[in-house]
Amino acid sequence: MGSIVSVTAVLPDKQARRAGQNQLHPARRAPQVTERYRAETYSKTRRKAASECYKSTVRGDELHETMRSGGGVIAEVKRNPAVFIRTLGVFHVIRDDTPVPSFVWQSKKARHLLKILIARRKATSREQLIELLWPEADLVKAGNRLSVLLWTLRNVLQPRAGEGPLVSNGGMVWLDHIHVNVDVEEFLSDTNAALAAHRGGRPDATERLMAAIAAYTGDFLEDDAHQDWAIPLAREVRATHIALLRALAARLWQIGDIDGAIRYLLRLLGQDPFDEQAHLDLVNIQRDTGHFGEALRRYDIYVKRMKEIDVYPQSLSHGCHRQ
Repeated sequence: MGSIVSVTAVLPDKQARRAGQNQLHPARRAPQVTERYRAETYSKTRRKAASECYKSTVRGDELHETMRSGGGVIAEVKRNPAVFIRTLGVFHVIRDDTPVPSFVWQSKKARHLLKILIARRKATSREQLIELLWPEADLVKAGNRLSVLLWTLRNVLQPRAGEGPLVSNGGMVWLDHIHVNVDVEEFLSDTNAALAAHRGGRPDATERLMAAIAAYTGDFLEDDAHQDWAIPLAREVRATHIALLRALAARLWQIGDIDGAIRYLLRLLGQDPFDEQAHLDLVNIQRDTGHFGEALRRYDIYVKRMKEIDVYPQSLSHGCHRQ
């Protein structure tokens, strides 16, 4: 993929800054025109939205190189990695916008190795990888196997010469996120920003929460979520998704979008059918809107769920109230 270059002029005075801000929607107006924001689209078009504003940070899916030149001009170079890895839901590796076919891998163990590196999120020693891949194998033989797997994986991720996502040095192996875009890292980063916007009462919080939820396409490595090395990140992703659903439901309830709030609370209960607060919120919403029959039905469901886990349910009169 080529580089996309954008040039942003630095406005020198307050009057010019106000003129620049007037071109923005009030809900998106930034305190300083010279600030660069991350692209806030989270769908497939996100990687093509070069016209969005960015923060001057390095993310796994992009590299910003900022240079100051004469006349108060800032030039930004944004490079999108050629490799995108989807881990939420069905596992896919997409290279140059094309899914990598199964025959290219040559070995299921190579895919397994890549999943482990993604799940660990840090440099991992060859010894640890050997233990995870071949726990009972001879170390010398397993070391040779690992070298072959690394060669295979490097060819899958980086078929052409040059720097690539897979790095091995000093007996350690890791993924360089400057050269690869992993959806779970995007999801967690964007979710943290959305939840911070929600807690801070920012006007764009609802949009951010919805975009982050839309990026959640399934559980982390759903076919391998039971593996010991995948469990910690799988649990973090699941808890993060639930926090998103709860925050968005609360925000929609607050602004009067009752149907939206109910929809996201039901999705939350789909993730965790024993979430007491979600059950009570559904009861409260139905009661506050005059749907007393539905409120009683939701309360009965709540009572049954709590009994399943030996939790004493709150009474309809005392336990159910707007949080």
